[in-house]
Amino acid sequence: MSKKSFIRIFKIVFILIAFSINFSSFTSATNVNIDLTVASKILSISEDDLKRKLDEGKSIYSMLNVKGKIDEFKETLLSEIKSNLDKDIKSGRLTKEKADEIYKLKESNISSWAEKEPVKLNK
Repeated sequence: MSKKSFIRIFKIVFILIAFSINFSSFTSATNVNIDLTVASKILSISEDDLKRKLDEGKSIYSMLNVKGKIDEFKETLLSEIKSNLDKDIKSGRLTKEKADEIYKLKESNISSWAEKEPVKLNK
């Protein structure tokens, strides 16, 4: 393999890795914000109050469960995720196939989350 070919391959791999890291960081950060926003609206408390309760050791799950709002949270969260994915499709950031794959994964994660109490949010 020539030096020129090696450099081209290295650049391609670097770009793919950089994109992958950037994409996963974007989706993770967005999900935490969506979760807090949706949960605070359903619980009828401010995001600051929700964060304070999380800092005190309460979980979003336990607070929603006490009020019987787990299903409402799941439905609202999935709706928000779908809306954001649709925007990403329209903007060209995601293909419909990739968005469908992400949605199915999120739907599965949310369903399994509701079956057990999740780990509390750590800063």
